[in-house]
Amino acid sequence: MDVKEINKNMISADGVKISVGCRITASRKMFLEEEARKKGAKSFSEFLESILNAYGKEKPDETNQLKEENEALKKELSGIAGNEDLQKIFTAYKGKRLSYQTPAGEKRNIEVKNLSDVIKALVETVFDKN
Repeated sequence: MDVKEINKNMISADGVKISVGCRITASRKMFLEEEARKKGAKSFSEFLESILNAYGKEKPDETNQLKEENEALKKELSGIAGNEDLQKIFTAYKGKRLSYQTPAGEKRNIEVKNLSDVIKALVETVFDKN
């Protein structure tokens, strides 16, 4: 691999552009050029730069919202996972098959590998998906 060293002054100088090359198949290059035309880019380089700019941008509002939702879900799940009755069922059936019946009378069974299998069986005994 032939890699040329980039002068550190070039990196710190905002707006200085350098040429970057990579080897890709002709069909991929044609695809990218077509995408650039569709997006209204003046050049292939402009198109690639817009992709890189979009890739590097962080969306703080969206990121913070997702973090908050994630924390709320973690708290909710920790409450479910800490439920003694669910834990007892899980412990009793771990590695075994749990048989149950849906409200429509359909008999089912599930191999209990994790707590979510127990929850699925319990939900399906009281909630008819149809």
